[in-house]
Amino acid sequence: MTSGREPAAGGSEAAADGDAGTRKRATPLLELLVAALGAVLVCGAIAFLVYHSLARDRSPPDIRVVAERVFDLDNGYLVQFRAFNEGRSAAAEVTIEAELVGPDGTTEVGEAVLDYLPPRSDREGGLLFTGDPRAGELRLRAKGYVKP
Repeated sequence: MTSGREPAAGGSEAAADGDAGTRKRATPLLELLVAALGAVLVCGAIAFLVYHSLARDRSPPDIRVVAERVFDLDNGYLVQFRAFNEGRSAAAEVTIEAELVGPDGTTEVGEAVLDYLPPRSDREGGLLFTGDPRAGELRLRAKGYVKP
């Protein structure tokens, strides 16, 4: 016996098609592998940063200064230098002092300040003198710094 209602044309087939369209598909294996690799990389980066901040060597800056070139200028001489921070801590406001002792015994002092010297890096600068640094004895040194 029938209930008096006729099923819609293709009613049972339409219901089956509707279920198939809303059913979730399985995630492809490649997508899962890429997601796992991304998660491992992010976790590794976070672990590295935490380890580096907790366990790194906190030795003070180790600053070495070297004269590289001397230039003749119209109003004196320019000594270009390079400061190396061989330590594992940064230094700010690094004061570089140069002392030039001339052949006649006169002393001339020059000073330069480097704003920031990161660990394991170098920076260049210049010092101006009235006497020729090639004719005398030039001593360069880092005089001081502040902790950034």
